[in-house]
Amino acid sequence: MSTHNNPQRGGDGGRHWPSAGRFAWHRDQKHTNENIRPNMLSVPGPKPRRSILTSRPYTRGMALSGPGIDPLRATLGRLKIRDLHGLTGSGTPADPTVAWLFDPEPFAPAQRADHIAIARSVAIANGFACILIRKEGHERQCTYTRVGTRVTCTGANGRAYAVTVPADPHITVYMGPDVRTAMVAGHIFVVKSTDPETGRQVMAQVDDPATQRRIVLPGREAVTEEFWLVRGAWLAKSPCPVVFQTGA
Repeated sequence: MSTHNNPQRGGDGGRHWPSAGRFAWHRDQKHTNENIRPNMLSVPGPKPRRSILTSRPYTRGMALSGPGIDPLRATLGRLKIRDLHGLTGSGTPADPTVAWLFDPEPFAPAQRADHIAIARSVAIANGFACILIRKEGHERQCTYTRVGTRVTCTGANGRAYAVTVPADPHITVYMGPDVRTAMVAGHIFVVKSTDPETGRQVMAQVDDPATQRRIVLPGREAVTEEFWLVRGAWLAKSPCPVVFQTGA
């Protein structure tokens, strides 16, 4: 199965909560490269934030070192993470902890179960003891400059907005050895279908990217998942006092 080996970073736009009766992912109503007015880019706005991601792609089996980032102390875009929600699992590579970095209560139980099952499967496959869901399934992605700052524009209300582009449906996650340490971040690409017996919409990870992926950004590949090291995480060198060995 094709996995993740991409040289460029990625990110996500803002959140618009769906009701519990709707399918979990949505189309972010954010400014795109196609509908930005020139004056929106020229109006001074907040200082652009540097992405928490590095340009180093993560591949399975990498030995990682460093402190990574603490999701409970990090400010991710405008979202200040202060709590975890819906923790499950014992926190081992065989039974990883799955948690949400936002309250998933607005989603129907079946939608939450789909997200958890996908996240758990990916964490086990990659050898991580913890996976944190940063954002539910969605279809837009932020853009970045060559030096890693997020491209933004300023709206009429004076707020800065991320400039996003269409993307294949994906879940944004962080993975690491525990809930206070994220070493890699990225996307799990998903597809939706209708259960013929129940009639409900279900979500599953892409397993045939050649046919299921539609939007592949320049410099990327049609893969099932893509991850990058976060700032504070790096490839381990021997001898090294702190080494986190991911699954092969």
